[in-house]
Amino acid sequence: MRPWAVAGGCGASLPLLGLLLTARPEATYTAAWCTARGGQVEVRLADGTRADCLTPTHAVEVERARRWYEAVGQALHYAQLTGRQPGIVLIVERPDDCRYLARLRAALARVRVAGRPIQVWTTGPYPCDPRAGPDDTHNY
Repeated sequence: MRPWAVAGGCGASLPLLGLLLTARPEATYTAAWCTARGGQVEVRLADGTRADCLTPTHAVEVERARRWYEAVGQALHYAQLTGRQPGIVLIVERPDDCRYLARLRAALARVRVAGRPIQVWTTGPYPCDPRAGPDDTHNY
């Protein structure tokens, strides 16, 4: 089988194709979220890494929900290099993505940086909390 082929024929690949066509690039979410908060997008740091967004108060990593665990380390690293509070923007594109927000909440429940919780925001077309809208904010 070719690496790009999907087993099960043409019909099985339609949901995957739909997901690929509707998913927005991470950079699109990053630019929209960051500029709305007066931040700088894709800032090169002293060690050569790039923070997705630097606001006046936070060093922020923007990441798709399924890769939440990578966002934690990156946000902490950017915060250490910039002297700002770490922040994470989790991109929630489907109802299934809410399970990743729950995992992130559990992982950060007892984490504090300089006595303060790590700020977490969500963005994307699907709010995990039915009472919340897009760009929901959480402190953990």
